[in-house]
Amino acid sequence: PNPIQVKKGEILVLNVRRTTKKTCMTSLKHPRTGKLVELPLNKEIRIDIGSFASAKKVDLLCGMDMKAGVILVK
Repeated sequence: PNPIQVKKGEILVLNVRRTTKKTCMTSLKHPRTGKLVELPLNKEIRIDIGSFASAKKVDLLCGMDMKAGVILVK
């Protein structure tokens, strides 16, 4: 997917819906806590990320630590 762009200090909330069984994205690692967030099939899950104090690139990872997306903090 395209990078998610946010400003420093902006609160980020992701609404994620897994729509296929043919994926390893059955869970997503929370980019701040590292805890796994389960992604049930066809159900929207709200993930409160919070804010970042400095500009950076944050990788979104699946439960197997494979890159699933990027957050760009500007």
